[in-house]
Amino acid sequence: MFAPKCILVPTDFSNYADNALRQAVDIAKQYHAKIFLLHVIGDHIRQCIEDYCLSDAVVKEIEQDSMMASLDNLKKEINR
Repeated sequence: MFAPKCILVPTDFSNYADNALRQAVDIAKQYHAKIFLLHVIGDHIRQCIEDYCLSDAVVKEIEQDSMMASLDNLKKEINR
């Protein structure tokens, strides 16, 4: 019989991901499984577009802000 011990739930913080997380919680309760949330931050920040470029410091700041926002959203998901 299928009895998961760990459930991986990828999230992009959309309504679809919220629905998947709710289903994972139901399954985890039933089987006393652990849930692991996963959010991937892409490396899509382009430093230069045509003749305009961002400084390295600005790119790092944007990346840091993105990571902090994602971490905050993950914490909110966990607390719900």
